[in-house]
Amino acid sequence: MHLLKWKYQPTKRSKSWKSSIIEHRKRIRDSFEDSPSLKVYFANNFDLCYQDARELAAAETGLSIDEFPIESPFSEQDTLKPDYFPE
Repeated sequence: MHLLKWKYQPTKRSKSWKSSIIEHRKRIRDSFEDSPSLKVYFANNFDLCYQDARELAAAETGLSIDEFPIESPFSEQDTLKPDYFPE
């Protein structure tokens, strides 16, 4: 959801949004280290999680869910890259 907000509301980007993205990536990396099987779960459920993110992003931004693509504009790998912030 945070990456969708970042990409589709560029005029509202803030330090707190960026911090939130960084923090959530760190939590995911830590979870993968603690339980490597979660990497497989992440890969297998990425598309489903993206659909949840679309709904949350629409609810938080007030934008129509149709503003967000049906398929993720981000790859699984990009979502985890520390320096990836989509334009």
